Amino acid sequence: MTGDVTKCANVPRTFLNEDSCVLSYSATACGSSTAPDLQIDLNAQNLEKLHELTGQYVYGLLGLPVVDKFGEKLENPCTPGLRSRWEIKAAGECTATALGTNTNASLVELLFESSDSNPFIRDINFPASGFTCESSDYISGIAEVEIIIGNQCFKRVHPEHMSVFDFTYWALDHTHPGNMVAMMDGESNPIKKWRDVNASAFLIFPSFPDAGSDVPPHPLGK
Repeated sequence: MTGDVTKCANVPRTFLNEDSCVLSYSATACGSSTAPDLQIDLNAQNLEKLHELTGQYVYGLLGLPVVDKFGEKLENPCTPGLRSRWEIKAAGECTATALGTNTNASLVELLFESSDSNPFIRDINFPASGFTCESSDYISGIAEVEIIIGNQCFKRVHPEHMSVFDFTYWALDHTHPGNMVAMMDGESNPIKKWRDVNASAFLIFPSFPDAGSDVPPHPLGK
């Protein structure tokens, strides 16, 4: 106690911190606190701010296909236990996919009753029982699907479409084979370039590189 101010040693002094220990006059210095209960929108502006504060290369992921350049495609969305993701668009931007009656009814009900409140994408899990799809849709292996419900279209996308990941590790010289190649060719780091060169909060997976690009097409990431 010094005057009317209580000073608390929250951390014991050791040889590791003795040169950097300082007294805190914060009102919470002698109490315990927990992380605030808040939600942060992982939008482009906040991802940019996160990079500014931490230096980490955190991106939203775009460009992952449902069917890749090599013909490989995602599992049928009717697969029991499978999580599928659907991009929400205006109905006029889509053409409804011809599906069997049971397939369409099951997917519509799951999308309509989903508790996912994301305004841009919606995830559903196909139950192990209680919902069915037409055997013809299983045989055809439907992957690319567009379903119109009212004035909204739900377009099937990759399950990590718009997911946010920390790519900092993959920006190191030795972790991604393209990094070393780019460095030897005097080009920008292919992981860092989205932020440092393009000022983008999104990394576009090169499933279908632009014409003339020397980046080979990357296969489907499941």
